[in-house]
Amino acid sequence: MSTTNPQNLPLGDETFFEELARNSGIVMTRDLLESAPASVEKEVGLISRYLEAEDKENVRKACHALKGACYSMQAHRLAYFVRELEMALDDLSNAKELFKSVELVSNQTINWWQNLKMKLHF
Repeated sequence: MSTTNPQNLPLGDETFFEELARNSGIVMTRDLLESAPASVEKEVGLISRYLEAEDKENVRKACHALKGACYSMQAHRLAYFVRELEMALDDLSNAKELFKSVELVSNQTINWWQNLKMKLHF
């Protein structure tokens, strides 16, 4: 078992976006950074509603979609917490508690993307 504190995982990979801009262009990279927050917010909102309704199957589906977005956007920390939430769904009270971390890290990740976009002048 790993002793890595999940809060020490990187929010993202700046180098990935720098290379993406070089290889695929600034416009595509900027568009990706601009669209990612809305996608994350949508899935986090769905997870919240489904948890409230105790709809485990739809929580799993929303978590799966969010993990995919995280992996494609190199959002390592958020992917970790979403995976933890997904694995905890057999205990809904624990899952609801873990969701607080998903919300927090999703906000941190969105802020990181926005700051990165400004830093890289996209």
